[in-house]
Amino acid sequence: MNQNKNYDILHIFGENLRRLRKKHRISQLELSSRTDLSHTFINNIENGKKWISPQTLTILCKELHAYPFEFFLTNDLLDSNSVYLALAEKSNLIFELDEIIAKYRKEKPE
Repeated sequence: MNQNKNYDILHIFGENLRRLRKKHRISQLELSSRTDLSHTFINNIENGKKWISPQTLTILCKELHAYPFEFFLTNDLLDSNSVYLALAEKSNLIFELDEIIAKYRKEKPE
């Protein structure tokens, strides 16, 4: 197996956690306080030393307003912005579907 950091899932996850945390201008200590995860644990995740449970991923997604896939993006995808363009298209589609459903509910006889 290639030990290159580009393919190390712990490293990828940690870099993305740091990127998302900084995007929201939250320190490790503040994220720790908001999530009830220890500061040391968050630091170890960001440095590729610890892995997380699905429950912890859910907590981080909620606190950082992120989709789970955003923690697994590699630098080549982040640089191309293709993932974010696809996400924007998905968001627009969901919005349009919500409008159609709302319209249908209004027209539906009771």
